[in-house]
Amino acid sequence: MTRTALVTGSSRGIGQAIALAFAQGGYRVIVHGSKPSLKLDHTTTTVRSLSPESFSYPFNLADELAVTQACQLLLKKVGAIDVLVNNAAITRDQIFLRLTPAQWDTVIKTNLYGPFYVLKIVLPAMVKRRWGRIINLTSIAAKRGAYGKTNYAAAKAGLIALTQSLAYEVGRYGITVNAICPAWVKTDMSLSIPKKYRDQALSQVALQRMATPKEIADLASFLASDHSAYINGAVLDINGGLS
Repeated sequence: MTRTALVTGSSRGIGQAIALAFAQGGYRVIVHGSKPSLKLDHTTTTVRSLSPESFSYPFNLADELAVTQACQLLLKKVGAIDVLVNNAAITRDQIFLRLTPAQWDTVIKTNLYGPFYVLKIVLPAMVKRRWGRIINLTSIAAKRGAYGKTNYAAAKAGLIALTQSLAYEVGRYGITVNAICPAWVKTDMSLSIPKKYRDQALSQVALQRMATPKEIADLASFLASDHSAYINGAVLDINGGLS
């Protein structure tokens, strides 16, 4: 039976790479973006060339009602979501002394409440089927902090805590919950940082380079598979040997 995977924030970057890897692995992939876009259409077309049953479904993760309605419709359409990858995230960077409540709330809503909203609808079907894979994309910022990213780091740290706690609750149902914790990944976001700052950061990485999105996707593919059945509640660093 073909398994279905929902990858949030999969129109570009790491999420796109995960969606493509899953499609190559035979999954029916639900490609997600916050709203319709050319990038979402492009990714969906590429994913469908590998997995014809795949499709896209945009919705706003920060809106509880929108998430609830979208996920309920998705479950009616596909029966069950076997693999959930909570990848979508946004930033509103600012030093804490200048950080506004709106900037705090916006990031927390999407990056932490978003996964919560999706899980509340998707998880019961996994429990009923006695199988599921939940993969949460976190960040090195959650463990070490990052300048100007208190809101982002707090949300990602919350996602780590959610991962570890939920793993205890649902492991008995054949569901694993794990987190991937990348550092520097070669995406549009990281490449927008001035080169001198990137070089300074990469000097602390043993491999002296960024990860590729595909390398993150390869780990996600493993965690989604039956080969990872005894890995649960793990927070897996993928940082090239960051000192």
